[in-house]
Amino acid sequence: MEPTDELKKDLLSLVWGENISEAIIKRWSQGFEWSPDERCALTQRHGGPCAVIVPVQAYFVKNLIFNAPENNEDLPEVNNCDWRNLQDEQRKEVFLRTLREMLERSSSSQENKTITLVTFNKDRTTPDEPEHCDSANHEEIEQFSKHSRLRLHTCSSTEDLISSLSSKYEKLTQKYGVLSFLYSVILTRGIENIRNEMDSQDVCLIDSIHGHGSQNLINLMICGEAVSNVWDGIKYISGLQLRGIPCQCDIGFLTLLEKFRYCSVGESLKRPKYPIWIIGSETHLTLLFTLETALVAQESPYEVAMKVFQEYDPEDNGFIAAVLLPDVMTRLDLVAEPEYVKIIQEKLDPEELGVILQSKFLNEFFADDDKKSVPDSFLVLHYNGLTQSSQDSKVLFHEGAAVIVDWQESGNRTSDSVIESCLQMRWPGIQISWKNEIIPSLN
Repeated sequence: MEPTDELKKDLLSLVWGENISEAIIKRWSQGFEWSPDERCALTQRHGGPCAVIVPVQAYFVKNLIFNAPENNEDLPEVNNCDWRNLQDEQRKEVFLRTLREMLERSSSSQENKTITLVTFNKDRTTPDEPEHCDSANHEEIEQFSKHSRLRLHTCSSTEDLISSLSSKYEKLTQKYGVLSFLYSVILTRGIENIRNEMDSQDVCLIDSIHGHGSQNLINLMICGEAVSNVWDGIKYISGLQLRGIPCQCDIGFLTLLEKFRYCSVGESLKRPKYPIWIIGSETHLTLLFTLETALVAQESPYEVAMKVFQEYDPEDNGFIAAVLLPDVMTRLDLVAEPEYVKIIQEKLDPEELGVILQSKFLNEFFADDDKKSVPDSFLVLHYNGLTQSSQDSKVLFHEGAAVIVDWQESGNRTSDSVIESCLQMRWPGIQISWKNEIIPSLN
């Protein structure tokens, strides 16, 4: 079925904005292509489409490596398979299952899922150009005609979706495959629904100057909703309702921008159901994952207390003003009666300096609790789909040995490694020794 002219115009406006760049569309016009050096890794030719390719890679890794838990309280189990050496048919099956899952998640109706698949027809039929038009209209017609080959197929059942995706597999791996899937997610979610989920309806999903996917697009791919923020739930700021991540996600998200204090990532993304995190730099997305499922276990009381304390210590000084002690104790459901708080304050601040050290506070109330819910060391793998950002232009899963050290005892929380600096927003004190001493790039 061919989409109406109005639908195509609305789709192009949402994705590309009013000033569509030919160069940016070309950068996005690639298929889902497998690395010749890592059988289960997707490659990215140019900057931009990582906003679609990396989330697909993340969910592919999830379906490839992990068994889904029977309920939300169980940790996922690692599949006992040689997941880095799948046969072509096995890889295809996992890939199609991944696309199906992401499409079903994006459906606006969770009860009666209707999925719209978008493809580009080979037979190009360009509408006739009017004899007289101004330059602005001419550019719009040129860009509009590039999408004249769009065709829609509606799937109303899981069986139909599985069959349709399988029949379109070759097209998805060829030119426009990434755009086809992007448009499928958008039309399945609904253009009006997506605009209503965005803080501002004036922005487009792909930056018209640099071609980077917006946070709205990244969130749409991760959680199925095109919200604009990475915090948990809804916040009201200056009378405005600003939407964040609605619930715990299967896949996580961490960003270097949080290190620079441009945003605050909530627990729904920092602690996903599976130990897989999309990593955002200023301009690119990569992926970090591990087989260590304990990394997504529930936090220990000690860790919860440390996190609450640090909310009142945003500068990471290791202490708070004594006047904030009642608030911290109340947040942690500790006895916060004034008489008891006064006793505790005198004990933690005997010299009456007016500050409460984090170490003293934690030792007072949580000394007997497990300090960590994560192991001291674990294997991590990093993925960067851009060939130009990979060692010897080979897209591989780059291995590293991670350890968690007590940054307060070591006296140093910073790192010379950009990737460690980003990961420390999730695991303070993390240090990684990379295979062959090659630190992977986030760009």
